[in-house]
Amino acid sequence: GVAAGQRVLVVGASGGVGHVGVQVARAAGASVVGVCSGSNADFVTKCGADVVVDYRDADHIDQIAAAGPYDIVLDCVSSAAAVDRAHSYLDRVLASGCVKTRQDGADAHNYVVFGGTTGQWLKAAVKRFTCLNLFKRGFELFWIKMPRSAPFLAELAAWADQGRLRPTVNTVHAFDDAGVQAAFEALRGRRTAGKIVMDLERGAKDK
Repeated sequence: GVAAGQRVLVVGASGGVGHVGVQVARAAGASVVGVCSGSNADFVTKCGADVVVDYRDADHIDQIAAAGPYDIVLDCVSSAAAVDRAHSYLDRVLASGCVKTRQDGADAHNYVVFGGTTGQWLKAAVKRFTCLNLFKRGFELFWIKMPRSAPFLAELAAWADQGRLRPTVNTVHAFDDAGVQAAFEALRGRRTAGKIVMDLERGAKDK
């Protein structure tokens, strides 16, 4: 987990997961570098990022490396979608040498991706059930262990009550055909700052 005094890189820092990740890392006492578009820089700064890098800058990988080194990377961009794979954050960030490794030579598992390709999920399943790690060093595909999440969710709830964690809702859609389509279009557009929310009650009342 994230600890006080660490440095965290959040790729996709203005998105639904990323902006919460920035706040969680900040609340845990870490310093945060966020990667997003320049138009969302103020938003990510308000979420708690110390440094914001505009991914549209030609030298943004160099800027990311210069702001490191990082104890943990939360990559909220990389996924199976071609538009996300085109950024090649995993390869380029690791190649820059800005992600810390363990002094004892063991795998740090500190480059965490929240969305992976089919092949990566298959490797994750092999790792989980056989303990055979087929990933490149440092890489970790995020698993949610629901039965063990209660204490972490309780801590997040406490931070929310204290005002240290404030997820931003960008849009709210009714849970009907038009609303679901609009939500997916916004999601595929990769331009939403904050959360896209489905209102189940609105969808039910309209039926």
